[in-house]
Amino acid sequence: MKTKSAIAALLLLASVNVSATGLICGDELPRAKSENLALEFAEAVSSRNANGDYNYLNHRVTLTDGKLTFAATQNQENQTLDSMNAAYKDFMAVYSNPEKLLPLREASLTSALERHGVTGELQGRALLENKSAANRAHIESVRGLKDLSTYADSKINEIVSNLEMKFIRRTNSPYILGDHLISSQQIARMQLPGGKNSTLEFNKTFLASDDGVFFFARLALKNRDMKDFQINGQYGDITEFIRGDYARKNGWLSPFIMTEKHLAESRAEFQPNTLPAADPKSLKQELIGVKYNPAADTIGRTFRLNLGNFDFTVTDLEDLYKEQLAKSLASLDKAEVLVVFAPPYEKVIGDNVVSMPEKAIERKKVADVKSILLGEGGSDSDLHNLFYTLIEREIGFKIRKFEFKVPVSVPVTEVCRSINH
Repeated sequence: MKTKSAIAALLLLASVNVSATGLICGDELPRAKSENLALEFAEAVSSRNANGDYNYLNHRVTLTDGKLTFAATQNQENQTLDSMNAAYKDFMAVYSNPEKLLPLREASLTSALERHGVTGELQGRALLENKSAANRAHIESVRGLKDLSTYADSKINEIVSNLEMKFIRRTNSPYILGDHLISSQQIARMQLPGGKNSTLEFNKTFLASDDGVFFFARLALKNRDMKDFQINGQYGDITEFIRGDYARKNGWLSPFIMTEKHLAESRAEFQPNTLPAADPKSLKQELIGVKYNPAADTIGRTFRLNLGNFDFTVTDLEDLYKEQLAKSLASLDKAEVLVVFAPPYEKVIGDNVVSMPEKAIERKKVADVKSILLGEGGSDSDLHNLFYTLIEREIGFKIRKFEFKVPVSVPVTEVCRSINH
C-alpha cells in the first residue's frame, strides 16, 4: 500500500509541465513539498542509488548525538523534527560546496581505480584521464583505428558526428528529495541503508564501488529522442537521464560489475584468452573464503586488477566507438549491401539461462544503412543492430557491458526524467 506522501507525489508528477521532448529536467522535476525532509529522505532512500531498491516506507530515523539513526518504528514521540532536519541539511550541504565535494570525489575515484590495478603518482581525475588515454591509444593501435580528422568523406563525418553516448537509470521514487542524488556510501554516513547490491562486502571492500551514482551507458544518435530509450525495469518504473556535458566532466566508465557473477563473466567480454576461466559459483566461494583480502592471490583478484585496462573517460570511449564506426563505413565504400547481425543475448529456458549466439538477420542496402544512422527512418531495433554490426562486433566490446558513474553525488539540476515509464 502506498503512503499518503507517495500518493501525493504521484499526483504532483502528473501535474508537472512536460517539454515537447517528453522530458522534465532540473528545476521542473517533481519535488517533495515537506518540512520534514529528513524523514522523507529516510522513506525514499531507494531513489538515491541505482544499484537497487529497498522499501523502507514504514521506517523512520531518529537523531542521537548529532547523528541520524535508522530505526524500524512508527513512534516519533521522542524525536525532535527540527533537529533532524537541521542535521539532514548539514549532511546535504556538503554536496553543494565545491571545496568539500572535490576532495571526496578525488579520494573516491582514486580508491576505485586502485582496485582496478590503476596506481601512480597522479590522483583522482588526473589518474583516470592518464589511464584512459593510454587505454585508448592501445586499442587504437590493436584495432587499426584512425583519428576522425583523417576521413575526407563528408557523409562519414556527418554520420559519425551524430553518434554519442547517453546515460540512463531507473528508480522507484516518484519525486525528488533534496538537491542531490547521492551514493550508497554517502547514504551510510547518515546511518541509513543503501542499495541492495552496493552495501555488500564485495562492492564496498573488494571493488570499492559503493561510492558512485550509477547509470547504464548506451550508444545513441544526437537527434534521437531520449524518452524512447528502454532499459531493464527491475530497478524501478521511472527513467532518469544525466545531462551530457556534466557527465563528460564528472563521470567515468568501467566494466559493469555488480556481483561476483559479473566479475566472472567479464573475462569473456574484456579479457579473452588471457586469464583462466572461472565458474561464477566457484569464484564466489573463493572470494568469500578469502574475505575479500586484496593481497590474496585469487582468480577474482586477477580479474579485478585487469579491469583498469577498460577504465575510460566518456570522451575517450565515445571517440573509440566513433573511430570504429568511421572505419567500418569506409570499408563499405564500394559495397551495395551490408550483412546485419543481431547481438548475442541470454535467454531463460526452464530453470536455465542459455547464452544465444549472434546471428545474421538480413542484408541491408548500404544507402539505407547510412540513412538510418543519420536518424532518417528505421526502428530502434534497426539502429541497435547496426551499432552492433558496425561498431561493437568489430571493436570487440559492447557498450552494454559498461557502467557509468559519478563519484559521490549528482546535483538534481543535471538530471532529467522521462514521463513514459
